Amino acid sequence: METDASDGVVGGVLSQRHLDGEWHPVAFFSKTIVNAELNYPIYDKEMLAIILSFQHWRVELEGTLQAVEVFSDHKALEYFMTTKALTARQARWVEVLSRYNFQIMYRPGALNRADALTRREQDSDTLRTAKSSLRTQTLLKPEQVDPRIQLELATDQALCALELDASFNLVDNLLQTNRSSESLKDLREEALLTAVNEDPANKWKLENGLLMYQGRLVVAEDNNLQTQLIKEAHSQASTAHPGKNKTRKILTDRYYWPGMTTDIDRFIWNCHDCRRATLPRDKTLGLLKPLPIPERPWQHISMDFHELPKDSNGYDTVLIIVDRFGKRTVSIPCKKTTDAKETARLYIQHVFRIYGPPQTIVSDRGPQFISAFWKEFTSILGIKLKLSTAYHPQTDGQTEIVN
Repeated sequence: METDASDGVVGGVLSQRHLDGEWHPVAFFSKTIVNAELNYPIYDKEMLAIILSFQHWRVELEGTLQAVEVFSDHKALEYFMTTKALTARQARWVEVLSRYNFQIMYRPGALNRADALTRREQDSDTLRTAKSSLRTQTLLKPEQVDPRIQLELATDQALCALELDASFNLVDNLLQTNRSSESLKDLREEALLTAVNEDPANKWKLENGLLMYQGRLVVAEDNNLQTQLIKEAHSQASTAHPGKNKTRKILTDRYYWPGMTTDIDRFIWNCHDCRRATLPRDKTLGLLKPLPIPERPWQHISMDFHELPKDSNGYDTVLIIVDRFGKRTVSIPCKKTTDAKETARLYIQHVFRIYGPPQTIVSDRGPQFISAFWKEFTSILGIKLKLSTAYHPQTDGQTEIVN
């Protein structure tokens, strides 16, 4: 006997060995299980298929001398091979099985002929509907709940409804102002001309009366809608006050207005919750110190490299040295491959041998000026280096102007 159980159908095939030595089916059985049985766990459904098959063929199988081989495709029946406290239903099944001489054996579903009986196509829709209606029920009816609890639940639902209404009202306002705002009138006319001329390069389009920019809804400035939209995306409890990049990602995928990135950054910077929860961990920035005022020529100088097209002699760079007192400039041709050692040689040959050592040299943070050789060279000559602050070319602005 082969048995199988699906989600809502059980089936069985009774086979008998013939004179040719092969097993041939002699009877078939299938049954749609009732609503209560739909909630059985899978191992109970498999056992139910065996019980119902035995009861269906009771006349043929009860009290046989030889053991009936029962083939099932579910290993969950091992659950019943251990001693445990049985439910009332399982205890009743024990009494039914005691009248039969059988042995349960495993057979994969692909080889189990009863599998086809439990998966009939005409039963699938009926079973799905029955299971859905059985599972979709109200567990607690209103008359079974204390009125005070009902009042509290009604209050919570009203607050949720207000929040949802506010979100829906914002979307409605965005769509309405997009269609009627005077501030978008010129852009709508441009989009209409684009549609008439079929210009693919223009990014403004009208879709169902809505002004779109690269497929994103354009948000007008009316009624502070841009700030409300940023607040809706940033201050929701579900988004947990994301940072600048994530807030931009949330909004820029669907909306657009000029200066959108700047407005988002400003809103997040001024968000009270974010400012209270996020503490800066950077060290206190130091004060910028002004450069010393020169009292004589070549007392304080500045230098920098400037690239030029290659000339007939192969020079493609100029080392520019400027006297900060008299603004006199010395331009020395060199090459891009000039290192700190070559820079020191050029400085001694063209400036040091004529004007002597200065007190300070102002330069940027190029590789020649931050090398160990250059630091040791200026230390020997008693020159103090003053490197400009990173990303602050104004420190060495005098040389930058000459460049």
